[in-house]
Amino acid sequence: MKPSAAGVISGLTPSTVTGRYANELTITGSNLVSGSGTDVTEVQVCGVSYSGADIVSEQSDSVVVDVSLEATTDTCEVKLFTVSRGQPSFVLNVEIRACCS
Repeated sequence: MKPSAAGVISGLTPSTVTGRYANELTITGSNLVSGSGTDVTEVQVCGVSYSGADIVSEQSDSVVVDVSLEATTDTCEVKLFTVSRGQPSFVLNVEIRACCS
């Protein structure tokens, strides 16, 4: 079932990831998923894919994912893939700063 309203990613918190350990990133927006708990199939952050247990929670206005990134200061894409909207569902260009612990 497709969500009735168009969705949009509006932000990412935090925008600074420290260290190479798992950090929770929260992708915020509106109408991101249809229902909750099983719509998100994959999240890509700077070309790195996260799925399954990496996806902590998903709701209409937020998706939380555990990520671990190499040291970088780049503008890159965050992609959200869902069952209800097809692949990729949303793309956001953000500056990610990943650095040392």
